[in-house]
Amino acid sequence: MSDRPGSRGDRGGIGFVLRCEGSPEIFVSNDADGHLVDQSGRRYAGTFDGRQVVFRSADGLPCEGAWVLGSGEVTGISGGGDLSERFHFTFLDHGRGNQRLNARFRFEGKTEEAIAAFLGAGYCVSRWDNRFNKQHQAPAGGFLVHLRSRGHWLTGADSGHAILTMFPGERSSVSGEVHVGEHNPTTGMGIGFLLHLAETYAWWARR
Repeated sequence: MSDRPGSRGDRGGIGFVLRCEGSPEIFVSNDADGHLVDQSGRRYAGTFDGRQVVFRSADGLPCEGAWVLGSGEVTGISGGGDLSERFHFTFLDHGRGNQRLNARFRFEGKTEEAIAAFLGAGYCVSRWDNRFNKQHQAPAGGFLVHLRSRGHWLTGADSGHAILTMFPGERSSVSGEVHVGEHNPTTGMGIGFLLHLAETYAWWARR
């Protein structure tokens, strides 16, 4: 049995490295059946609370997970903390930049319930994004609802940005994306906006 990170997975391997004080380096990704496992085959449950991903094994304490750049997709992570467990997240690589987490999600419930869950997790509806954000495009016939967490009080650093995809008249099928680690453009009397603008230009330059 190999202990190479990701050797048990079939989705690109590696995924998250766990930050557990006093423990050896542990990597968690999906195995061939979609379970969350480390390089020794130990299974984990994973949750995301809108800011951090936390993994818990059957016999261990919760450990925060940090995404490893270049990893394949990792599925099977549900909502935790103040986010409802009806959220189901697939984390994927976000490339270079300030982002530290990037995920797609689906929600088993109504659109207003999904929004309320993000509000409870410290996010606010971003009217600025809903009006001016052209970086993210809605699908044909649909529209987007943006929410952001505050981030650092002055710079907006390490803000979360959730984007819900909605369709008129459809209230029970919710999907979207969320990423954590960028600057909130509505924070700090323009400072967050300038830093976010620099991030956006850097993102377009890498495309």
